[in-house]
Amino acid sequence: MRVGKEQSAKDFLERGEVARAIAFLGKQSKVLPDSKVLEESFIKQIERMTNTVAPYWCLYKVTASEVEFWQGDRERKHIRLLYRMENNEWIKELLWP
Repeated sequence: MRVGKEQSAKDFLERGEVARAIAFLGKQSKVLPDSKVLEESFIKQIERMTNTVAPYWCLYKVTASEVEFWQGDRERKHIRLLYRMENNEWIKELLWP
């Protein structure tokens, strides 16, 4: 669920300067040709930083009712844990691999 613009702006401005500068670059998940390009772009963005919010920044709220975690094992005897919400409490269950 998308959260309103005010909460999104508050979230953005509460992040550190480095995180905000990287967000302003607007290239997340795109191919990076060379780490030097990132460093040069980052330095330029830090120099331009203000207390403005990246226009595409949006905060989402996720409400989980069930979450599963697992730890891999070479022999495939994975440890699997299921947490599920029941009556406003998290119930933890061990699952078969």
